[in-house]
Amino acid sequence: MIIRGKNVTVLADFETAADAGTYSGTFKPIGKATEHSLSTTRAADETTTKDDGNYKGKDYGMGEVSGSLSGLLFYQASTIGPDEFQSAQDAGKKVKLIFIYVKSTAAPLNPATGIANANVDGVANFETATQMITLNAVITSVEKSGSLEGKATYSISYEADGAPTYAAVPAT
Repeated sequence: MIIRGKNVTVLADFETAADAGTYSGTFKPIGKATEHSLSTTRAADETTTKDDGNYKGKDYGMGEVSGSLSGLLFYQASTIGPDEFQSAQDAGKKVKLIFIYVKSTAAPLNPATGIANANVDGVANFETATQMITLNAVITSVEKSGSLEGKATYSISYEADGAPTYAAVPAT
């Protein structure tokens, strides 16, 4: 089964001003998103000894997760956009991201949230979702751009703070 890009929803929540490491618990979708990436890499550490002969030995080293989010520039209260990411970056606050992969969108997108098969508060409640990836991240860049004849766009880059968690989305 192929999961289409439009069937991936990304939700975000930011650290509260009062306490680092504490999030508000109110996840909102990333608005007008057109693209996202989530890259997991692991270093290869050399473990060669004299007993290995003419070939190097390797083992897994430290891992790293990074990625980006991009979309059309907009202003809408029910979703999160580049301004919220910029404010969090300026304040040194981390973001919690949730990537939800959905098999299909049998129901149309909810116009209030931009999420397929979601309940009103934007919390994941997918009928056909298959996997959910959650991570805390540092926002490394926020960019807004536009051309004379094109649409204004945004791009956000991040690096994860620690390992992501992977979970199957429970059936509703």
